[in-house]
Amino acid sequence: MKAYQREIIICIIASLVTILAVWFFFGTVEDEKSVVQTDLYDVVAPSPNGLLVINRPNILTGIMLKHPKISEAFSTYLPDIYLSILQTTTIKPPILFSFHPQGVVMYSQTDGSLDAQIENDVLKPILGIYNPHKTIKDDIMFTYYPDAKNRFLGFYQYNDVFVASYSKKLLEEVATQQSKKKKILPREINKIRQFADKSAPINLYIPADILNLHININDSLQWRIYDKWLLTDIFTGEGNICYFGSQPYFAHLDTLYAPMADTLSKRIESYFPQLHITPEINHDENMIYYTGCSPME
Repeated sequence: MKAYQREIIICIIASLVTILAVWFFFGTVEDEKSVVQTDLYDVVAPSPNGLLVINRPNILTGIMLKHPKISEAFSTYLPDIYLSILQTTTIKPPILFSFHPQGVVMYSQTDGSLDAQIENDVLKPILGIYNPHKTIKDDIMFTYYPDAKNRFLGFYQYNDVFVASYSKKLLEEVATQQSKKKKILPREINKIRQFADKSAPINLYIPADILNLHININDSLQWRIYDKWLLTDIFTGEGNICYFGSQPYFAHLDTLYAPMADTLSKRIESYFPQLHITPEINHDENMIYYTGCSPME
């Protein structure tokens, strides 16, 4: 009888252990689901002309922006308020910027308090002499701060994403596609983003058409890179700011890669005249690797 009771007790204990194990497993799965963050690429506004992804804000603000030439280069394309947000808040990477004819959009993942932190630490001290305008559209709260240039910086926080822009149209488009879970990122970016080095301080995506990359082979023949997006990683080293990228290598085009690398560096300098780039190329059997560096001083 005692042996029978002991077997029952062992059976009950085993059942409890199994139940606890199952509960722990599914509880862990639910916890993991709850911390899955929105992919910022999924909420990028329609038809971008370029993407800037900041993986290591401390390198940008602590090293790059401390050099006047580099700070000026970034300020040419990023409104000062965005740089102030990066320098002042404890914003977590990655931070993504998309560029459009209507303006620039900033995206960041958040734990739910980023909008209040940015508003208290950056917007109120800088733009606080003006009262913000708040409005609700499709259950999303939009806040608009007027600045001294008769513009309105708008932002919203929805689920785990913070978005800001001076363009009301772009801001509302992003909110709509985020709430409806639409994904409209250009297919070419989706193809190449897997090659981005997330350990690099910055990843830059830019359409080849904007750079007008071509070289003249002879009077009647031209080689051109077009109708595709280019990815480059930006990093610092030995007092330089550098970019690194790659493209498929074709042996029969071997003599064209060096002049194309020179053309690329000149096109970048035309957009950032503060830079003086020295290009370099290397290749293996499958890929051509191009690097360009410019002194930060």
